[in-house]
Amino acid sequence: RNFDAHYPFRAPSDFLYLTGFSEPETLAILKYDNGKLKTSIGLRPRDLSPNRGSEIWEGERVGVERASSVLGFDEAFPIHESLSVLEKELSKTRLVFWSLGFDREWDDKVITTLSKIDAKNRGISPIHGLLDPRSAIAAARKVKDTDEITVMRHAAAIASAMARSLTTCVQRALPHRRPLRRPWQPPPPHLPMWIVLPCVKWR
Repeated sequence: RNFDAHYPFRAPSDFLYLTGFSEPETLAILKYDNGKLKTSIGLRPRDLSPNRGSEIWEGERVGVERASSVLGFDEAFPIHESLSVLEKELSKTRLVFWSLGFDREWDDKVITTLSKIDAKNRGISPIHGLLDPRSAIAAARKVKDTDEITVMRHAAAIASAMARSLTTCVQRALPHRRPLRRPWQPPPPHLPMWIVLPCVKWR
């Protein structure tokens, strides 16, 4: 690791499921109002400055200007404006879904924003509830459409082929060793989405 590198980042699974977006420093707001869903996303602006711009070292960013067309969100805003946008959106809603305990920094921002809204309304909050969406998202993630099943089966086929190749290579490379305790077996045909990886052990 050199001084220009950053530790790897992985977006939370629920966030990936809802947005398909994996850049860090991102906030997605999904608002359901009058039977319509309105989506907003806050993300890092592009940085192509000639003096060592971030994208030179960290890769291309989607940016605010392209977010709607590339990601399909109704609106996009710079992530540094997230607190003002969050206050504006939360002040017009009655029920908030937020995963408390997942990110302490953002927990503090949300709670601070809710407190400001309470203060502006003289302690009578327009928000009637704060709920955790994780159980609902987990249930939704179990439902797969045809395209998702096709992708999962393709991924399983790749993993199975890798497992067969790995087992064969190990057996050929170690002819003087004792046979594998549990040789690889193909998955049953009625379970095409199994991902099989061998546990290679020898003495």
